[in-house]
Amino acid sequence: MNLAPLSLAGALLALSACMNSTPAPTAGMGPAPAASGYQNQVWELELVDGAVFSARPVRATAEFTGSTYRFSGACNSHSGNYAVGSGGALALMAGERTEIACGDALDAAFFALVDQASQLHVTRAGLVLVTAAGQELVFRPYS
Repeated sequence: MNLAPLSLAGALLALSACMNSTPAPTAGMGPAPAASGYQNQVWELELVDGAVFSARPVRATAEFTGSTYRFSGACNSHSGNYAVGSGGALALMAGERTEIACGDALDAAFFALVDQASQLHVTRAGLVLVTAAGQELVFRPYS
């Protein structure tokens, strides 16, 4: 029995599978933004560790422009300078902060998280900030 045609067909099938290494798109997600595509855009917090961060109708947002950042919540805002290093290491230098008394518990929760951000990544999911404790905050472009 000659197994050469069978083994050739198997090899071609394996080769064709390897050549198509483009990952299938994820439903509802567009292409990944460019690495610098996070700047000059308002980002709305959508998920914290995979759970929906429901602040609507009030939004919790992040914005990075040049070397400055601004986080805005229901009542307060924090801004300052920032730098992104190798591997997405994020350094936030505190600047102006409002400390308005706020009845919205999500406002305080939002600032407690973003103040601990130590990494910044741009993924297919959007802008991702990671805290020193490993919590992931996923922001989508605000529209």
